[in-house]
Amino acid sequence: IIPEAPQHQLQQSLLQADLLLWKRRSRASLRRHNEIRNMAIRELHDTEKSFVEGLEYLIQKYMRPLRQPLECTLIDAGLADKIFYKVPEILIHHQHYLAALRDRLENFQSDTRIGDVLLSHFKKQSMIETYIAFVDNFKFAKQAIAEARAKPAFEKYYMRCCRDHRNKIDLDSLLISPIQRVPRYELILKQIIKHTSVEHADYENLLLAQKYVHELASTINRQKEESEEMEQRLREIEAIVDGLDDLVTTGRSFNRYDVVTITSSGGSKQRCLFLMSDQMIVTSVRRKSPATRSGRNSAPLVQSPDFLDSNRFKLLFKISLDDIEIS
Repeated sequence: IIPEAPQHQLQQSLLQADLLLWKRRSRASLRRHNEIRNMAIRELHDTEKSFVEGLEYLIQKYMRPLRQPLECTLIDAGLADKIFYKVPEILIHHQHYLAALRDRLENFQSDTRIGDVLLSHFKKQSMIETYIAFVDNFKFAKQAIAEARAKPAFEKYYMRCCRDHRNKIDLDSLLISPIQRVPRYELILKQIIKHTSVEHADYENLLLAQKYVHELASTINRQKEESEEMEQRLREIEAIVDGLDDLVTTGRSFNRYDVVTITSSGGSKQRCLFLMSDQMIVTSVRRKSPATRSGRNSAPLVQSPDFLDSNRFKLLFKISLDDIEIS
C-alpha cells in the first residue's frame, strides 16, 4: 500500500504541473490570459462599486430619512432598527475595501497585485462578525419590511424610493445584496486565479484570499441554517407555554431548561425555568396525564425525552439575565 502524499506535497505537485503548462503557452495565449485576467479584475472593481452605491442609496434614501423627526410617523422606530441592522457597518467595511481596490487600479500594470487587498479585507474578524450578525437578523428585517408596508403611507414612500433608484431596485433587493455579494466574490476570484500565472507575484495571495472568501460564504450558509433551527426551537417553546409571545427575536437563543421546587408557607410548587441567551422564563408545570401514585406534586421526569410534550406550562414571569445575581 502506497501512503497518501501529505496535502502540501500534493499542492506542490499541482503547482509544478500548472507551471509547466504556463511555460508551454504561446505568446498569443499568454496575452489572451492576461486580457481575461485584467477584465476579471475590472469586473471585481466595477461590481464592488455598484454594490457600495446600492448600500449608500439604502442608507441615504431609506434609513436616514426614516429616522428623521419629520418622517418618523411612517415607521415605528423598532421596525427601522430591525430593517437596517448592521447595514452601516457593512457599508463602512466595503467602502474601505473599494478605496483600496481603486488605488491599485489607478496605475494598473500586468504585475499589479490585488490579492493582499482581498486578503486584508476578508481576514478581518470584525467584518466576519458583522456579516454573521446581519445574516442572523435578516429574516427579522424582511418581516419588519412586510409589517411596515402594511401602512399605506410607508408603502407610498417605499414605491417612490424604488422609482427614484436608477435601476428601479426596491428595498428588499438592496437589503439582500450583502448576502448575494459573497458568492459573487468566489466566482470572480476563480476567474482571476484561472488566468493568473503560478509565477505571478500575486498568485499565492489570490489563493489565500479565495480560501477566506469561501470560508465566509460557508459561515454565512451555516449561520442561516443554525438561525433557522433556533427559530424553530423558540417557536416550539412558544407553542407549549401559555401566555408566551414574541420569543423569537434577533440574537436570542435557547440554552436549556430545568425544573426547580419552590417552598413557601403555602407548600411547595414545581417551576420550570427556560434559560435563553438574554433572559430567563419562569413557568408553572402541570402534568397532562393523571396524577401518579406518589401524588400530584411528584417531580416531573426532567430527563425524559418527552418531558416538554407530557407537561403543560403557563408563563408566570420573565426576567432579564442582567437583573439576575448569582451568589
